[in-house]
Amino acid sequence: MDGVLVDSEPQHNAADYQTFKQFGVTLTDEILEGFCGMDIVVSFTRMKEKFGIQVPVEELISMKNDLFKAELHRKIPKVDGLDEMIKEISGLSLSRALASSSGRDIVDTVLNGLRLRDWFEVTVAGDEVVQAKPNPAIFLKAAELLKVEASSCVVIEDSKNGVSAAKDAGMRVIGFRNPSSGNQDLSRADVVTDSFRTIPRIIRGLLE
Repeated sequence: MDGVLVDSEPQHNAADYQTFKQFGVTLTDEILEGFCGMDIVVSFTRMKEKFGIQVPVEELISMKNDLFKAELHRKIPKVDGLDEMIKEISGLSLSRALASSSGRDIVDTVLNGLRLRDWFEVTVAGDEVVQAKPNPAIFLKAAELLKVEASSCVVIEDSKNGVSAAKDAGMRVIGFRNPSSGNQDLSRADVVTDSFRTIPRIIRGLLE
């Protein structure tokens, strides 16, 4: 979702930066890029341990989410080409699922704000699976809920963690190179593109 439907990685990064700055920690772009696409509980637990922060991880997450949701309520920045992609994909006979590392509250905020809730038949949030990306569990759950084989799925991902999770689930992957997501290694993807407008054509090619 983040970096694919919404160009929200800068907002995520700003909220992360502000959260940890309160504890004397200055996060770098390199650190944040490494956690792109990863479940927030996993990433914040690792950063809490790395920097020796004594506050419970749940409190850190709550602080970050409050900052992030405040930004979303001001504006939800759609990825360029999203509306055109939705229009074209809607004309294909495909089931659609959203599998996001973000928590359910963030997922609902975005889907409601973009009026896309009914566009997806299935949505799975990061806090609804035990193991987060790069573990494939979230994609396998989405396929199970759609009642389709993993091998018949095509996933759009903008992060190394997301691409790895989808490939390990046995799915085909379109790597979307979003500059806002940083320098992500998308080499495991079946196809890589830097334009959302090309995605419907790529999907049709992968499913032939």
